[in-house]
Parts: sequence; structure tokens; C-alpha cells
Amino acid sequence: MRLLLIIMPAMLSYFFSNLQFFSFTDAVLNRRVTGKYVYFLTFFINYVMFFLVSILGFHLIINWTFFLIAVFFEMIFFYRCSFLKAFFMSLVFTLVSLALNIFFRCGISIVWNQPLSIFDNNVVGTQNLKQYPLLLCFILTGVLFLYLRKSKYLKIMQEYLDDYAGLKFNSLVLIVLYGFLVLNLSAYYTEGNNLFVKLWGIKSVILITFFLYGGRQYTMRLNQMNQCRREYADAQKELLDKKSEDERIRILAFTDPMTGFYNRQFAEEMYDQSIEDINDYVVCFVDLDGLKTVNDNLGHFAGDMYLVKTSEALRSFLSTDSTTFIRVGGDEFIVIIKGIETNEVKRRLDLAMTSLKKTGTENGCRYAISYGIADGGESSHIRDIVHLADQRMYTFKQSKRA
Repeated sequence: MRLLLIIMPAMLSYFFSNLQFFSFTDAVLNRRVTGKYVYFLTFFINYVMFFLVSILGFHLIINWTFFLIAVFFEMIFFYRCSFLKAFFMSLVFTLVSLALNIFFRCGISIVWNQPLSIFDNNVVGTQNLKQYPLLLCFILTGVLFLYLRKSKYLKIMQEYLDDYAGLKFNSLVLIVLYGFLVLNLSAYYTEGNNLFVKLWGIKSVILITFFLYGGRQYTMRLNQMNQCRREYADAQKELLDKKSEDERIRILAFTDPMTGFYNRQFAEEMYDQSIEDINDYVVCFVDLDGLKTVNDNLGHFAGDMYLVKTSEALRSFLSTDSTTFIRVGGDEFIVIIKGIETNEVKRRLDLAMTSLKKTGTENGCRYAISYGIADGGESSHIRDIVHLADQRMYTFKQSKRA
């Protein structure tokens, strides 16, 4: 009968504590996968374990360590969360319960002027009074988790779990605090009614409370710093994405889809800009011979092929690290080259003409180009240099017709 009086109040208070902790865990992990039966199942497993280790007279350190391990595996099994999250949450539950347990055992022993040994794990002893601190401990633990679930600290806990670095740090802090706290359980096996030992236990709980508060403040600052870093990184990414998108739109707007060269719109903007070291540039104006004839006689597909093959020949023979290719009209191209002498440019254009003629023969067509060349020393404006090259191209074309 006496054993039942010890078990029942502690059992009911632990059920309340267990219910509130797992409800709090549901809210923290933002999932409802447990179902109400889990509250009863975890309560039954944990309390039966508590009862058995008490009957067997295990040391209180073993008792609470078994409890920590049991809650850890329940978190893994029922919530399917990571090991680190499961370990952190089980440490929180165990540390809060143990701290309140030690506080009430020491406090009641001082008020009743009783030795700590009557609060040990020997529940079959006639003088054992552990049911009283257990009752108060589990009731207050349940109330605490109920409060946390309905307060702003729920969001703080969620931030803890979402930040891997902060979670790892806090888990290490809780391990150290748990190790420090369980050492106080050895006091229940000391002889005599020593007030200093009791006050030491209360002091340890208060000290751990300050450590937890300090750890929470540090983690909040760490989370704020990490949040600022994430927001800064997101802002940078957004700017880069916008810049990349703007650049992509600009490229599309200034690119001829058939040849991949810049288009007339690009040329118009280029005319309005001043070019540094313009004397180092050579401008070629290239015109396809007989494109209209190819289109009329062989169709526009053949005409498009003529344009593509011409652009490939120009790119093949005139490309350098600083060559700009522009298609300014249906059959007209501008090539701007830096750092190559005019004679060398002419030689390369002649090679392009020879290659293009061979390609045309293979395709059953006549491919040929006319070109004109002007260099930067002839004018200080790019538009004027292009105009000179255009005139020379026209002269060259007329000479072939003579």
C-alpha cells in the first residue's frame, strides 16, 4: 500500500510532464506525426523503466542516464529526426527534469531537516521520501514545457534546431551541464544531515540555470549573426541573379540569332561611344556577293546557309582575343580587330574568301565576299572609320564587276 502511494502521484505527475514535453516537441519540429497513442506509449516505457531501476536499487546516475537514452531513441523512432536534433531535445527534457528534481530534493530536505539519503533510489525503504520531490519536479517540468510551447521561446527553439552550428554548440553545452549535474546525485548516498551538501545541490541548479540562460543569449546572438549573413548572401545572390538576367537580356537584345554576331543595335550604340586607343584598331566592312540571287534561285534556306558559312569563315580566320563581329544588315558584316596590322588583316580576309569559295563549291553554290578595310589612324570616330571601310568595300565590289 505504501509503495502504491509512492508510485501513483509520481506516475500521474510524470504523465503530465511527458505529455507536455512531446506536445512541445510536436510544435518545435512543426509536425504532428506522433498521434496521441505515442504520449501513452512513451509514458509507459519511461515510467516502467524508472520503476524497475528504483526497485532494483540502481544508482540515481544510472537511472537518469537510462532515461536520457530512452527519450533519445523515442525521438529517433517516432519523429524520424536527425541524431543531433533527437539528442538535443532528449538532453533538454532530461536536464530540466533532473535540475528540478535536485532542487526540490535539496529544498525539501532543508525544510524538513532530513538527510538527503532518504531521497535516494531505494523506494522499498520505509523512510524513503522521494515521491514528494518527484511529484513537484514533474508537475513543474510539465508546466514549463506548456509555457514554452505557448510563448515566444518556441520560435527560439525552432531557430536552434534549424541552425546546425548553433545546435551543435548547444548540445555540447548541455552535455557538460548534464555531466556536472549528475555528479550531484552522489550526495544522496552520503551519511549524515549535511546542510552544506544540500546548499551545494541548490547552488548547482541555480548555476546551471544561469549557464542555460547565457547559452541561450549567446545562441540568439549567433542566430542573429547567421541570419544577417544569410540575408546578406541572399541579397547578393538576388543582385547577381538580376545582373545575370539583365546581362542575358542585353546579350539577346544585341545578338544576331542566325550568326551569333552582334547586331545593328549594338553597332548603333558603339557609334555613340568613344573608343580608347582607336589607332590600334582595324575595321573591315564585308558584303556577301549575290545573296539575293541565291535566295531567288535556291530559296531562303540556301541563303541562310550562305550567311552562316560566311560568318563561320570570318570567325575562323579573323578571331583574336579582341575581335568584334557585327552583322549590320541582311548581307553586311563589320569586323573590328585590335592589335593586328592592316596587311595581316587583308591576308586573313583573302584566306577567308578562298575557304568560303571552296565551301560554296561543295554546296553547289557560288560563295564570295567583297570587303573594305580602314584603320583607326584615318579618323578619331569609329562611325567615320566604318564609313571609309564601307566605301572601299563598294569600290572592291565594283572592280569585280568591271
